[in-house]
Amino acid sequence: MSEQSNRDRRREPLTEDQVLSLYRDLHREVEAVRHKVKKLLPKVNWQAHGEWHEAVLRRVLRDRLPRFFEVNRGFVVKDGQSSGQIDILVTDIESPVLFREADFVICTPDVVRAAIEVKSNFEHESPAKAVANLEALIQMRLAARTPDPTRFFAGLFAFSGSGNDAKKLLHHLASARHSVEAVSCAVIGRSNFMQVEGTRPPEKGPRVEGKLGRYASYKCHRTAQGLFVNGLIQSLCGRSVADNAGEYFPSERGWMKLVADIAL
Repeated sequence: MSEQSNRDRRREPLTEDQVLSLYRDLHREVEAVRHKVKKLLPKVNWQAHGEWHEAVLRRVLRDRLPRFFEVNRGFVVKDGQSSGQIDILVTDIESPVLFREADFVICTPDVVRAAIEVKSNFEHESPAKAVANLEALIQMRLAARTPDPTRFFAGLFAFSGSGNDAKKLLHHLASARHSVEAVSCAVIGRSNFMQVEGTRPPEKGPRVEGKLGRYASYKCHRTAQGLFVNGLIQSLCGRSVADNAGEYFPSERGWMKLVADIAL
């Protein structure tokens, strides 16, 4: 094939509008799965059944993550200590687990690549327990001498809530952080996104490696869930995302409005 033909076949990088459209498509995908389950179970009290929301997010993540990652739920144990039950645990497919039954696992902290707590409605559920669960897991990792911020993602995903809830959560996240690791990202509803950032403002992606600088809360119309999922992918597959950053994150950040931040 001629050099001219190769040039003709090259695709232009995605525009900012195209990347944002993909984020909104992911939001519609999440909502489509939720509505499908609601139709099958019309009499279920959805505010009281967070487990189904966890199943929705696990389904979406299994479709998005590489096949060498497993998306489960369960507990993390080490030296006689146990975490609370974690709604979503991501491990390498080759990593050993102590116990497995369907998608429920018990494993050690060194094999956990990501841990996510899921809430159906932030206004009706306390964030303190979810943040405490993630904080306990981070403490276990530090005690086990497995602190590796580039290989571990801790997140909180709430399907609905308000901007006021985001401000409350920001304070919970800041109080729970450690000098080396912290809850990476949180999302409330479709437009409220929080992240831990380094000492320099981020150029692309939801995380900046290095010394923790601040927790920041952003308003981003119908794109928060996409930022969260791509932030998880970035943590798990950093090299690929770095090489193809334009396919995952818009080149400009003007569509993200900073509404609050707390220095760390």
